[in-house]
Amino acid sequence: MRRLISFLAIASALAAPAAAAAAGPIAVKVIIVTTFDQDYDNPKGTGEANGEASRWIERLHMTQVLPLPGAFRPIHMNTDGVVEIMTGMATARAAASTTALGLDPRFDLTKAYWILAGTAGVDPAAASQGSAAWAEWVVDGDLAGSIDPREIPPDWPDGRIPWDGTTPFDRPGANIGQFYHLNAGLVHWAYGLTKDTPIPDSPGMARFRALFTDYPAARRPPFVLMGDNLCSATYWQGTLATQWARRWVKLYTGGKGGLHHDVLRGQRVHAGDDIPRKGGEGRPGARSDPSRRKRLLRSAAGRHFGGEPQVRLRQGLHGGKRGF
Repeated sequence: MRRLISFLAIASALAAPAAAAAAGPIAVKVIIVTTFDQDYDNPKGTGEANGEASRWIERLHMTQVLPLPGAFRPIHMNTDGVVEIMTGMATARAAASTTALGLDPRFDLTKAYWILAGTAGVDPAAASQGSAAWAEWVVDGDLAGSIDPREIPPDWPDGRIPWDGTTPFDRPGANIGQFYHLNAGLVHWAYGLTKDTPIPDSPGMARFRALFTDYPAARRPPFVLMGDNLCSATYWQGTLATQWARRWVKLYTGGKGGLHHDVLRGQRVHAGDDIPRKGGEGRPGARSDPSRRKRLLRSAAGRHFGGEPQVRLRQGLHGGKRGF
């Protein structure tokens, strides 16, 4: 009997998307993308524990919890058509979760706006711990050629090479997902609405900022800014690595973007939602243009990835545990 009940429960969950689709897809207005919470390692977690999603769920009254086959967590939704999805961290989970949402026949995403919201590391030359940046450019830091720095020619700045090049100085070829240029008008509009928003501070954060004696931006209380993102599935740390990251963002944006924050999974979220989906035109495969409706907002955790020698490298890798 217990096995029968379990089977029926699973069958019901798998049938739910098809049943909902029969009544017509739900027109989603906004999708809030988060990645983790304190209950992250619990396979039965819902995403409601304290973390990137909990405030959105609580304050936007997302009381409807829907299973999402193939995704990391169930999604949350409110009566206004706002959806929260927790993708999980790193490449595979982020891409799989957003793809699962995009292909689910219960939802029409063709007119949805996306907000990728979460924490990140920060360049101390650009901002301080707790600062929140709206990004116009998102650059992939993983898709590259790499040579051990101990074996590079003496005139090379580092060992990272465009994937289709032979030296660090080569111009990148065709964009196959190495960078995304978001809707500048939409990003600036969002910044204009939020630029004077006060961000909570604490004595611990102030003590941490004080270590960055040669970086005025890193010593400021947290603030809202415009700042571009480098995305990577690798946590990296240090002044030399930061010099590479600054160069990489400039290289792939043609000098138009500048490094501010780094995030662990952003580029795969962008890739995952750029897929065919049933849309407002009622045709299978009708495409939305998510880059035109997407905003990326990242707040700086305790991890400054380059800066003062007082901030030891091994400590900096886990700096998000300090100050907040």
